[in-house]
Parts: sequence; structure tokens; C-alpha cells
Amino acid sequence: MKIYGIASSVLNFLLVLRVTGKMQNSCDSKGIIFPHRPKVIGHRGCAGLAPENTLSAFVKAIDLGVDAIEFDVHCTRDGEVVVYHDMKLNPETTKDARGEWIGDTPLYLRDLAFQELQQYTIGEAKPGSLYAASHLFMKQTRNERIPTLRQVFDLARRKGDTNLEFFVELKTSPIPGDYASDPETLVFATLEQIQAAGVIERTHILSFDARSLDLVHSLSPRLRTNYLIESGLPYDSPWIAWLRFASFKDTPQRIVRLKGGFCWSPQFKDYNFQYITAQHIKEAHKEGLMVVVWTPNEPEDLQKMIDLGVDGITTDRPDILLDLLKRTTYQGCES
Repeated sequence: MKIYGIASSVLNFLLVLRVTGKMQNSCDSKGIIFPHRPKVIGHRGCAGLAPENTLSAFVKAIDLGVDAIEFDVHCTRDGEVVVYHDMKLNPETTKDARGEWIGDTPLYLRDLAFQELQQYTIGEAKPGSLYAASHLFMKQTRNERIPTLRQVFDLARRKGDTNLEFFVELKTSPIPGDYASDPETLVFATLEQIQAAGVIERTHILSFDARSLDLVHSLSPRLRTNYLIESGLPYDSPWIAWLRFASFKDTPQRIVRLKGGFCWSPQFKDYNFQYITAQHIKEAHKEGLMVVVWTPNEPEDLQKMIDLGVDGITTDRPDILLDLLKRTTYQGCES
């Protein structure tokens, strides 16, 4: 191939990458390796440095320069979409209107109206708690309230980052007795907010619950869906609508593709504490999927994911990841 032809091919590839925004491993048939940089996705905003799923965390993540923010959503009793991880308020991070830490009596989000939720603050970690011990670098803030999805979109607009992506995790559950929002209520309300904010093209919808993603597909096919499925799951699961792995040659990647998914999102280590592998990533790319892992936080784990060539990394410590990326030569297509 002439030098001009090589330059033209590389230029065309970079133009496609710029237009599509897909950051997949891309080796041509002759083994030419192209640059590859994973998306930096702030987990629950920036949970290692600021109170998770709060406006403070999202401001911190955006100021650091992340490509995307990830967060969880539920519906309140009166139908407001709020950003919070657990189905109930966490006693280790929640104070009541008197400034007292709440007790262990469950306070489920779906049972509370939005105005009732606003009497609680969530910006601090209870001294001596497991949460405090695992969030040593978190800058605590007083008077932090549970935000709405609308407030998160408004914040991003005010910050002026028109390229920021949103990874919105629907916290529904197929397990009988769980006090999660039902899929129909949460999906309808969430899609309404996404459409109103005009951010469909910048939004990914995530869930462990395939029922919710199926509903998203039927209502808004343009939205990108990310399936949170473990690598090597050894059993059928209600979370993937009881699809039988044996029917798909035991590959979660194939399940995601057949479900119409855009992205496979496994934990960076499986249930046996083994890293995902280059082969896992190749299988996903062969199915036309992006691979976004969660949630490595240690430098060595983050570097391992960079070296493997994943397409995105969801982390509590985007500051560490961004620093590593500044010092990394991107290769991708690792064998």
C-alpha cells in the first residue's frame, strides 16, 4: 500500500471515530494498530472524592474533565425521578431534619414523596461506619440533598459541557419483595425527562434488569442501552429475564447483541475475582458492542483496563484515571 493510501485510511478512520463517538479497538486486516482512549465515566458522579450521586459530585466530575457521569435513578411516591443508589435511605450517610443520623428503620424511596425526601441530607459519612472507612478521600458537605434527574441535566447545561454524556442506571429489580420502582413507572418518567432535556443522543440507559431495557427499546429505539451482565455467569438469572446462557453458547456478549444492546458492561473482575480478558473484549467487539467496565479504582486495576483496550471505564476516582491516561500510549487490540 502506498504511503498516501495508509494516510488516507487512517484519516478516514479518525473521521468515523469523531462522528460516531465509538471508541472500540480497531485493527485492520494487516494488523495496523490505531490509537485507543477509553471514555472516562465518573461513577455516581465522583464517589471517591465527593458524596455520591449529589450535585457536588457531578460538579467535581465535570470540573475534572470526565467524558461522562454515571448515576442511579428511582421514582418517588409522587412520580419524581430522583438520583440515588439504594432502594432505601442509607443510615450511614443520611441525617434527618434535626441533624440526627437516621436509624435502621427502612425508609424506601418509592414510599416517600419528593418533598418528604428533601428533609434529609446526604453529604456526610457517619463516623465509625463502614461507609466512612471506605470513602477516606471523600470531601464531605453539609446540607446536600437528593437531587432530581431534572436538576442533574440543568447542572450540566449550566456548566456548558455540550459533549458530556449521561449513563443513567435504572434501579428496578425482578426479585419479588424488593422495594424498587416498577419498570413501567421508572422508565416512562425517566424517558420523559431525557426527552425534555434534549439529551437523547448523549444518554446511555443502564440496568441489571433486562425487563427495563426491553421497555426502553420499545419506547425509544434511539437510546443506547448498556447491559450490566457479569462475564461467565454460570447460571440462568431473573436479571436477564431468565434467558438461558446455554442457548447463546454461554456468552453474555451474544445475549446483549440479540437483545439489541449497544454496550456490554461487566464488572472489571468476575464473581471469582478474575479480571475480564482480552478475549471477552474481542467477543464483544465481534458482536458490534462497546465494552464499559465498572468499577476499578486502584491505579493498577485502572491501568489493566486501559491496557486491555476497553471502551469505557466507570470509576469512583476519575482523577486517577485521567492522570494515567495522560501518561499512557494507547494501543488497543491486545492479544
